[in-house]
Amino acid sequence: MSGPYDEAKVRDIANQQAQVLTELSVQKARIESELFQLLTPDQKTKLNQLFDKHEERMSRHFAPQLKQGDSATSVAVTQDFVSLVAAEIASGVDRAVECWMAQIEEALNDAHLTTLGRWHAVQSVRTRYKELTGKAELRPCRELEPA
Repeated sequence: MSGPYDEAKVRDIANQQAQVLTELSVQKARIESELFQLLTPDQKTKLNQLFDKHEERMSRHFAPQLKQGDSATSVAVTQDFVSLVAAEIASGVDRAVECWMAQIEEALNDAHLTTLGRWHAVQSVRTRYKELTGKAELRPCRELEPA
């Protein structure tokens, strides 16, 4: 600690921290709500069951220490929510990549096509991909890797 105690400065810093935490809480709730709206009814049911199960475990384990809705419970539930959404997104991405790769593989393995015909078939798959995703250009993998 440096210098004499300055209550006004401490209060100012504490108020700034409170404002930041309030904004983070608001943004977290907004993002969770937006993500929840993206889930299918089945996914929403699974998520609600996960929340219920987690709340039950937390209340049994921490009943003497925590009240329902305490921040520790909220953080754990949020982590479960994010994990569930991330898993669903990853699963969807995997299915999409598999679909596009299967179309390319089908074009490359078509015995009725010449080499040029296969190239055109792969180009057609690429064109459909770009149209559906709205991408004008595709970046090489090396550009997508973190620095």
